[in-house]
Amino acid sequence: MKYKHVIELFNCKLDTKSVNDFCACMQQLVREVGANDELLRFAVLNGLRPDIKNHVTLTMQQPKTWNELVQSARVGEMCVPVVPPPDTNVAVQIELMRDQLNQLSIERRANTVSGQSRIATLRRREWSVSTKIMVNVQMVVGRAH
Repeated sequence: MKYKHVIELFNCKLDTKSVNDFCACMQQLVREVGANDELLRFAVLNGLRPDIKNHVTLTMQQPKTWNELVQSARVGEMCVPVVPPPDTNVAVQIELMRDQLNQLSIERRANTVSGQSRIATLRRREWSVSTKIMVNVQMVVGRAH
Protein backbone atom coordinates (compact mmCIF):
# COMPACT_ATOMS: atom_id res chain seq x y z
CA MET A 1 0.00 0.00 0.00
CA LYS A 2 2.86 2.39 0.80
CA TYR A 3 4.37 1.74 -2.63
CA LYS A 4 1.15 2.92 -4.30
CA HIS A 5 1.18 6.13 -2.25
CA VAL A 6 4.82 6.83 -3.10
CA ILE A 7 3.96 6.58 -6.80
CA GLU A 8 0.98 8.91 -6.26
CA LEU A 9 3.23 11.27 -4.32
CA PHE A 10 5.55 11.81 -7.28
CA ASN A 11 2.87 11.62 -9.98
CA CYS A 12 0.50 14.08 -8.33
CA LYS A 13 0.36 17.44 -10.16
CA LEU A 14 -1.08 20.79 -9.17
CA ASP A 15 -3.12 21.15 -12.37
CA THR A 16 -6.27 23.09 -11.52
CA LYS A 17 -6.05 22.83 -7.72
CA SER A 18 -4.97 25.75 -5.59
CA VAL A 19 -1.54 25.61 -3.98
CA ASN A 20 -3.18 25.21 -0.57
CA ASP A 21 -5.30 22.24 -1.70
CA PHE A 22 -2.36 20.64 -3.49
CA CYS A 23 -0.09 21.00 -0.46
CA ALA A 24 -2.75 19.57 1.87
CA CYS A 25 -3.21 16.58 -0.46
CA MET A 26 0.55 16.05 -0.61
CA GLN A 27 0.89 16.23 3.19
CA GLN A 28 -1.78 13.52 3.50
CA LEU A 29 0.10 11.28 1.05
CA VAL A 30 3.38 11.82 2.91
CA ARG A 31 1.71 10.83 6.20
CA GLU A 32 0.39 7.64 4.61
CA VAL A 33 3.84 6.81 3.23
CA GLY A 34 5.68 7.83 6.36
CA ALA A 35 8.15 10.00 4.43
CA ASN A 36 10.13 12.92 5.82
CA ASP A 37 9.84 16.66 5.24
CA GLU A 38 12.58 16.69 2.61
CA LEU A 39 10.80 14.10 0.45
CA LEU A 40 7.59 16.13 0.80
CA ARG A 41 9.35 19.27 -0.46
CA PHE A 42 10.84 17.43 -3.46
CA ALA A 43 7.49 15.85 -4.35
CA VAL A 44 5.64 19.18 -4.12
CA LEU A 45 8.27 20.95 -6.24
CA ASN A 46 7.93 18.16 -8.79
CA GLY A 47 4.15 18.59 -8.90
CA LEU A 48 3.93 22.38 -9.18
CA ARG A 49 2.94 23.98 -12.46
CA PRO A 50 6.02 25.25 -14.35
CA ASP A 51 5.17 28.92 -13.81
CA ILE A 52 4.83 28.49 -10.04
CA LYS A 53 7.87 26.22 -9.86
CA ASN A 54 9.91 28.88 -11.66
CA HIS A 55 8.84 31.47 -9.12
CA VAL A 56 9.78 29.21 -6.22
CA THR A 57 13.17 28.27 -7.63
CA LEU A 58 14.01 31.82 -8.69
CA THR A 59 13.17 33.38 -5.31
CA MET A 60 15.08 30.73 -3.40
CA GLN A 61 17.46 28.17 -4.80
CA GLN A 62 16.09 25.32 -2.71
CA PRO A 63 13.44 25.92 -0.05
CA LYS A 64 14.91 24.79 3.25
CA THR A 65 11.63 24.29 5.10
CA TRP A 66 8.12 23.23 4.28
CA ASN A 67 6.75 26.65 5.27
CA GLU A 68 9.22 28.47 2.96
CA LEU A 69 8.13 26.30 0.06
CA VAL A 70 4.41 26.78 0.69
CA GLN A 71 4.74 30.54 1.15
CA SER A 72 6.79 30.93 -2.03
CA ALA A 73 4.37 28.73 -4.00
CA ARG A 74 1.40 30.79 -2.75
CA VAL A 75 3.09 34.00 -3.87
CA GLY A 76 3.93 32.39 -7.21
CA GLU A 77 0.30 31.36 -7.63
CA MET A 78 -0.84 34.95 -7.03
CA CYS A 79 1.77 36.37 -9.44
CA VAL A 80 0.71 34.22 -12.36
CA PRO A 81 -1.25 36.41 -14.79
CA VAL A 82 -4.69 35.17 -15.68
CA VAL A 83 -4.80 34.54 -19.40
CA PRO A 84 -8.22 35.21 -20.90
CA PRO A 85 -9.62 32.43 -23.06
CA PRO A 86 -8.84 32.91 -26.74
CA ASP A 87 -11.45 34.76 -28.74
CA THR A 88 -12.53 32.25 -31.37
CA ASN A 89 -14.25 35.00 -33.34
CA VAL A 90 -10.90 36.72 -33.92
CA ALA A 91 -9.32 33.42 -34.91
CA VAL A 92 -12.08 32.81 -37.45
CA GLN A 93 -11.68 36.32 -38.87
CA ILE A 94 -7.92 35.85 -39.20
CA GLU A 95 -8.46 32.55 -40.98
CA LEU A 96 -10.90 34.21 -43.40
CA MET A 97 -8.40 36.99 -44.10
CA ARG A 98 -5.70 34.36 -44.71
CA ASP A 99 -7.98 32.60 -47.22
CA GLN A 100 -8.71 35.90 -48.97
CA LEU A 101 -5.02 36.70 -49.22
CA ASN A 102 -4.34 33.27 -50.69
CA GLN A 103 -7.12 33.77 -53.25
CA LEU A 104 -5.78 37.21 -54.20
CA SER A 105 -2.31 35.77 -54.56
CA ILE A 106 -3.60 33.03 -56.86
CA GLU A 107 -5.54 35.56 -58.94
CA ARG A 108 -2.51 37.83 -59.17
CA ARG A 109 -0.35 34.98 -60.42
CA ALA A 110 -2.99 34.06 -62.98
CA ASN A 111 -3.26 37.69 -64.13
CA THR A 112 0.51 38.00 -64.36
CA VAL A 113 0.74 34.90 -66.54
CA SER A 114 -2.22 35.91 -68.69
CA GLY A 115 -0.92 39.50 -68.77
CA GLN A 116 2.41 38.28 -70.07
CA SER A 117 0.69 36.21 -72.72
CA ARG A 118 -1.48 39.24 -73.63
CA ILE A 119 1.64 41.34 -74.03
CA ALA A 120 3.17 38.66 -76.27
CA THR A 121 -0.05 38.53 -78.31
CA LEU A 122 -0.09 42.32 -78.68
CA ARG A 123 3.55 42.30 -79.78
CA ARG A 124 2.78 39.64 -82.39
CA ARG A 125 -0.16 41.73 -83.62
CA GLU A 126 2.03 44.84 -83.71
CA TRP A 127 4.62 42.91 -85.69
CA SER A 128 1.97 41.60 -88.00
CA VAL A 129 0.39 45.05 -88.49
CA SER A 130 3.74 46.78 -88.94
CA THR A 131 4.80 44.12 -91.44
CA LYS A 132 1.57 44.65 -93.40
CA ILE A 133 2.06 48.41 -93.34
CA MET A 134 5.62 48.04 -94.56
CA VAL A 135 4.50 45.75 -97.36
CA ASN A 136 1.72 48.19 -98.32
CA VAL A 137 4.12 51.14 -98.20
CA GLN A 138 6.60 49.30 -100.41
CA MET A 139 3.86 48.46 -102.86
CA VAL A 140 2.68 52.05 -102.98
CA VAL A 141 6.23 53.35 -103.31
CA GLY A 142 6.95 50.77 -106.00
CA ARG A 143 3.89 51.90 -108.02
CA ALA A 144 4.87 55.51 -107.71
CA HIS A 145 8.21 54.94 -109.32
